[in-house]
Amino acid sequence: MRTTAHWLITLLDARERSPGAAFDDAITRATDHLLRPGHRPGGASFLCRRSATKDQCNGIIGQAW
Repeated sequence: MRTTAHWLITLLDARERSPGAAFDDAITRATDHLLRPGHRPGGASFLCRRSATKDQCNGIIGQAW
């Protein structure tokens, strides 16, 4: 999730700098992935990581991304 969010920001910036359709497919796929309902259990915060020893939301920065 977090990595996909980082890539989406990068792709959107690249799209802004290089108009055209070269990045559109990757932007759509990244956005679709991030919007999957399973990534937001209960419709609340994003589930950014799965670890037995840490919280699942990846702290504040995980939610910010």
